[in-house]
Amino acid sequence: MNKQRNLKSIPWGVILRVAIGALIGGAGGIFIGIRLVQGQLTLLDLLVYALAILLAVFININIHEFGHYIFGKALGYRLLSCRIAFLAWNNESSRMKFSLMWNKGYGGLCAMLPPQGLPDSKHAWFYGGGLILNSVTGILFILMPLLIPGHSMLQGLSITTGVVALFLAILNFAPFISANNPTDGKILWSLMLKHSFADKLMEYNRLASQLAAGMRPRDIQVSPMAVNNPELLDLMGVLYAYFHALDSGNHDEAGQLADILEKNLARFPVHMLPAIYYELCYTNCIKSNLKQASEYYQKAGKVLQRDRDVNGFRVKAYYEYYVTKNHGMALTLCQQGLAVAAKFAIPGQAQMEADLLRGLASKINQGDGYIGKP
Repeated sequence: MNKQRNLKSIPWGVILRVAIGALIGGAGGIFIGIRLVQGQLTLLDLLVYALAILLAVFININIHEFGHYIFGKALGYRLLSCRIAFLAWNNESSRMKFSLMWNKGYGGLCAMLPPQGLPDSKHAWFYGGGLILNSVTGILFILMPLLIPGHSMLQGLSITTGVVALFLAILNFAPFISANNPTDGKILWSLMLKHSFADKLMEYNRLASQLAAGMRPRDIQVSPMAVNNPELLDLMGVLYAYFHALDSGNHDEAGQLADILEKNLARFPVHMLPAIYYELCYTNCIKSNLKQASEYYQKAGKVLQRDRDVNGFRVKAYYEYYVTKNHGMALTLCQQGLAVAAKFAIPGQAQMEADLLRGLASKINQGDGYIGKP
């Protein structure tokens, strides 16, 4: 058991990326060094090559995420969010809203909701979509110079883009977890070899598809999950169980599950943290832990402040009611949230969110009778 745990604790993803980067960088350094010594390369050429590599990386991350999207769309998945570098498109009230946000810890993201009843083998096409498109376009980019003879700069950019595409495909096909994010290869190999990782992932795909189809969190069946030294997918189970308890009116259990999420924040991918901060802010409001509620409100930051979906309005409304004591603003936020609840991308969760907002609005109206100012 200790040996297995020690093996899991080794940062294989970092080791692999460093090893491949050192190999490519070393070979490239030798090639460039020889050409510099021979006078066949100038510093301006080096700058152009560096910019070409950056452009190639940006192009191929776009291609990779688009690969996930087109395969997901073909399978009936529904787009929630697409992020590349500092560019983001997020589903907000049934519309894809563009914004600028820096992605820390990952280059790109394509988050989609799976359809109900899709066999596990077909989910593999979605997870492998980025690899497939990178591989196909990489080969095409490398072969393209045959069609553009005499244009050395275009040929160089095309070959560079192709090499980067194949490098990204190979790297993503390797089965490891980096910055708490499983690679596509980690998922695909787990599916092919029928590992427990894939079993858990498919279970949570099933739960996500049920919520997307309109089933409320209180009606989903969440299997028991590991809470001692949990891994990412165990924490996804905790999150689903948290929503189940919250929608069932079991606030004590929801609070206990939120505590597990809080203790394991370091195990979540960076892109998931704002959503977890939402719930920690909310549960601390309910428990009257106002200092902690303020802390997580601040951590959610601009993501929460700009959020115009029903779950964002729910967190902000409860924060205004419990922390700032601005009951008038809390009631306004409740009304705004209820107005957009039907447009939320996850209909099952939207019903829970609407009930929580109605409960707070009723509490404000029946409390001491005032509406408008604290």
